[in-house]
Amino acid sequence: MYKFQTKICMHQTDAGGVVFFSNYFVLAHLCYEAWLDENISIADIIAEKNLLMPIVHAGADYRQSLCLSEDISIEMTPGKTTRTTFQLDYSIFNADGDIAAEITTIHACLDETKRKSTRLPEFLKEMLTVLDAE
Repeated sequence: MYKFQTKICMHQTDAGGVVFFSNYFVLAHLCYEAWLDENISIADIIAEKNLLMPIVHAGADYRQSLCLSEDISIEMTPGKTTRTTFQLDYSIFNADGDIAAEITTIHACLDETKRKSTRLPEFLKEMLTVLDAE
């Protein structure tokens, strides 16, 4: 499990100071990028590994609102993997520690040059295994 903390910013909220629904995906993606950055350079994945990992499916269940300036935490865990895809599950917690939302993303692995599906590379399998053990 990877844990990430952040604060809700003005640009993530509507006029009432409540996080706009699509920004829950932005929050999840911030967590994902932070995890990648701690393990491998995102630029290196594209340039050196010739790999793209686009999101091909995303889902969300909203439980409670998040508000402007609220300190939140996000827990990311790996879900199902296939030969060419991997799933990440996110639990977003409000300042009181209650679940505000649950997000799921499924990423496909693509050869950057051919733009075709490719197997999960070993480095990514290892990163997901470590993530599952934490």
